[in-house]
Amino acid sequence: MSQRLELDAKTHSLLKRIALAIEALKPIEAPRPQFLKLLHGELMFIVKDNQSDVKYSVAVPSVTDAEGVVLDPQPSLSFEVASSDANVVSLTPDDPADSTKGTAHFGAPGQAAINVNVKLASDGTLLGAYGAQFTVTVGDAAAISGGGVSFEGLTEAEPTPVPEPVA
Repeated sequence: MSQRLELDAKTHSLLKRIALAIEALKPIEAPRPQFLKLLHGELMFIVKDNQSDVKYSVAVPSVTDAEGVVLDPQPSLSFEVASSDANVVSLTPDDPADSTKGTAHFGAPGQAAINVNVKLASDGTLLGAYGAQFTVTVGDAAAISGGGVSFEGLTEAEPTPVPEPVA
């Protein structure tokens, strides 16, 4: 059984001022180290130039607007998936109107980024981007570890786990 606590006007006013003061406080953040975070422990995919074509699918991220409202991906967002160098990694969508699923082909040795641009469906405003990096080699695939990239004055947003796409 709950009990209701009655406060006098002075106590109520004091508690309200304390709540407003707490709300006005900005969280104190220590400077974070500037480095590229490695998701899933990999800096990039390294594949041979004779790698067979593979299916790809894009996991749809969660997008929250400035007011904290989570945007429903279906009517609100659009996704553009493209390679930075189609000679190295080219993408063929399963459906020309939807580039989030398709086939990746590996060609000439080099580097390419697969970029996913997240936009507002209503007017095409770019909200953000994510993606993957590839190095296509003529030899056997190798491993790279311990690398990092820093940009003075910039910090990377905390990564959120992205669910694996369902096949």
